[in-house]
Amino acid sequence: GANYVITKDGRKIDLRYADRKRIAETLEPGWYVERHLRDGDIVLFNRQPSLHRMSIMAHVVKVLPGKTFRLNLLVCPPYNADFDGDEMNLHVPRTEEAQAEARELMLVQYHILSPRYGGPIIGGLQDYVSGAYLLTSKATLLTQEDVIDLLSAAGYRGKIPEPAIFSPKKRWTGKQLVSLFLPKEFNFRGKARVAAGIFLCEDEWCWNDSFITIKKGELLTGVFDKKAIGAEQPRNMMHWLIKEYGTDYARFVYDNMFKMFIRFIEKRGFTMTVDDVALPREAKEKIREILKEAEKKVYELIEIYKQGKLEPVPGRTMEESLELRILDVLSEAR
Repeated sequence: GANYVITKDGRKIDLRYADRKRIAETLEPGWYVERHLRDGDIVLFNRQPSLHRMSIMAHVVKVLPGKTFRLNLLVCPPYNADFDGDEMNLHVPRTEEAQAEARELMLVQYHILSPRYGGPIIGGLQDYVSGAYLLTSKATLLTQEDVIDLLSAAGYRGKIPEPAIFSPKKRWTGKQLVSLFLPKEFNFRGKARVAAGIFLCEDEWCWNDSFITIKKGELLTGVFDKKAIGAEQPRNMMHWLIKEYGTDYARFVYDNMFKMFIRFIEKRGFTMTVDDVALPREAKEKIREILKEAEKKVYELIEIYKQGKLEPVPGRTMEESLELRILDVLSEAR
């Protein structure tokens, strides 16, 4: 469809109120037809304030029903965008030159690496990270039906790998599925985000699944968490993948493998109860003890002030000195 036609002399005809059949018969070379956007068109997307280069990037159009802008969740960080009523601006390049510049210079895939710190500013957040962690955990075993469903969601076309477990039932691991999307010569070693405390590991000889080891495109140990696929995480797994294989391959991974993470968390579910976020009784008692101790110290300071024995802070009155010392006590308690 189209909205307007502009004649050679600059006259603009609104097709909503004109005879479309007659206009179509009278079209001449040199007239402009302002058509609707179609799948595959290139547009510029911008969110204010424009703080850096990635505040305006080029996107490829996918026409969907409705009257709101929709975008891939992975590109929210460079726009600093969320979904609580944000307003964004869409610009449509009209000339061939402008469209070519947008495709060659401004597409999202060319701005994955941030010039501020060199790492990927585009990456997994929230459900992506949770789904990746759960899928790649060594505790996750998948049936053949699960494997087919996950790989279909990721757009995979190829052979299904041999199961990791044959008996008593055939089972696949999430690590096998992730490996299908990694380059066959890609190697990586590094700590996962969970490598801390009792789960700390310094090398691949790790029973806690907290050290990532990829050899020749096979994820052997470790889980994919924020340290591996997360946004704004320099020197993570995706950072090295981009530096070695380029932004086109990174786009392939983001567009396909990451869909598998979302599909897995949809199938498995991930939620919490009030008990998961409520403080246990022991913690509440500890807090009461700390507050009671802080209250006691405050009353002691007030008593010292009344006796005129409070040491003043240089450049402050006695009242100001008392207030500063009370704030120090309360800050320590907090």
